Amino acid sequence: MTPTTAHSRKTWAIALFAGILLAMRIGIARSGIAASLDGQLRPALLSFALLLAPLWFFGFGLGEWLAQRLRSPWSRVAFPALLGVPYLVFAFPAGTLRWSVAIVVFLLPVVLSATLESSASTRNLVWQDGLVLGTLAAVYLLRLLTPAWPYPKLSVLPKLYVADLALYLYIVVRKLDGVGYSLVPSRHAFLVGRENGCTSCRLASDWARC
Repeated sequence: MTPTTAHSRKTWAIALFAGILLAMRIGIARSGIAASLDGQLRPALLSFALLLAPLWFFGFGLGEWLAQRLRSPWSRVAFPALLGVPYLVFAFPAGTLRWSVAIVVFLLPVVLSATLESSASTRNLVWQDGLVLGTLAAVYLLRLLTPAWPYPKLSVLPKLYVADLALYLYIVVRKLDGVGYSLVPSRHAFLVGRENGCTSCRLASDWARC
C-alpha cells in the first residue's frame, strides 16, 4: 500500500465515522430516545463515539498500527485500561458513577491482556484463550456491564465495550496466525458476498417451491 493510498483510506475512514455519528444524532433526535435519557444525551453520545471508534478504526488498520508501537508487554497490558474512559465520560455527568463498576471496566481489560500476554503460542489455542473467551462470553451473556450504562436505550454500549476488548486482545496482544479484522472494501469480499447472496436466493427459491 502506497502512502497516498493509506492517507486516503484514513481520510475516508474518519469522514465515514463522522457521518455515522451525525446520522446517529439525527436519528436519536427524531426517535424521541433523548427523552428516555433524563437529559444525558450528550454524555451518552460521547460515550457511544468513544466505544464505536475502536470497532470502526480497527477495521482500517488501527489494530496493526498499535501492535507495531506497543512493543513492550507492560504497555500492551496497560493500554486497554483506556476502555474504561467511556464509562467515566457518561457516569460523571449522569451522576451514576459507581466505583465498583469503574474498577471492573478499567481492570478487566488489563487482567485479560495480562492473561493472554503469558501465552507464547501464536499458532494454537491454549488454556489462556479458553479463559479469556469464556470471560468475554460471560460478561456479554450475563449482561454484567449493564450497570455501567443503566438505561435500556443504551444497551448497545456494553456490547461495544466487549467487542472493542475482544478486538484488542486478539489483534494487538494475542496476534494469532490468520486472525484479522477489516472493513476495507475489496474485490474478494464483494465476490464472496455476491456468491453467498446467490446461494441464499437459491435456497429461498427452493424453500418457496416446497
